[in-house]
Amino acid sequence: MLTISQILHENIIRFTEVKFFFFKVFGGVPNGFAIVSLYSPPNEHLLRLSHNTLIVCGYQGEQDLIVVHIESILSVVAMIPFHSITGSCYMVEKIGLDVVDTDYCDDNDEE
Repeated sequence: MLTISQILHENIIRFTEVKFFFFKVFGGVPNGFAIVSLYSPPNEHLLRLSHNTLIVCGYQGEQDLIVVHIESILSVVAMIPFHSITGSCYMVEKIGLDVVDTDYCDDNDEE
């Protein structure tokens, strides 16, 4: 399963795919890090047209790998394919049970 995160990198919010996490001890203190693949910056035209609500970024794969301290991870998000632009995705925050179909029949329900 992919982990997509929103991070603060060089004072800019960026979106990344986390490749893996690791720890390194400095001065007897364990520090957590992640190797991440950066998505491209948001498409400025779509961002402006949508009043900063549609964040569309390009997936860059392993072209832009960096190491970040885990404290720079702000949140976990979803990147959904954006079919209007090949290779692009749009960001969704707080994806969860609200997108699950809850219209099901419980076996214990009386008919």
